[in-house]
Amino acid sequence: MMAIFVCLNVTLQRRSRINEKLKALQNLIPNSNKTDKASMLDEAIEYLKQLQLQVQSVQYSYKLEALLEPTFICNFGEDTINSILIEELKN
Repeated sequence: MMAIFVCLNVTLQRRSRINEKLKALQNLIPNSNKTDKASMLDEAIEYLKQLQLQVQSVQYSYKLEALLEPTFICNFGEDTINSILIEELKN
């Protein structure tokens, strides 16, 4: 009988921790109004995908900016710069 209570207590503690973490995750998602767990997790996944795209966009901007620096352009011919730009944007 005692083992059942211990098992139940462990399960309740685990669920409580999961609910706390889900609430913390929900607080990180802007305009999150979902109450059921599956919808909230879907919302979090979509938000993370958007953030990843934003990071990639910023990285491309920095790469392009660095490649278009006047000192960089002066050191290479136009054909070389075009091929470097193409390769950098592929990565």
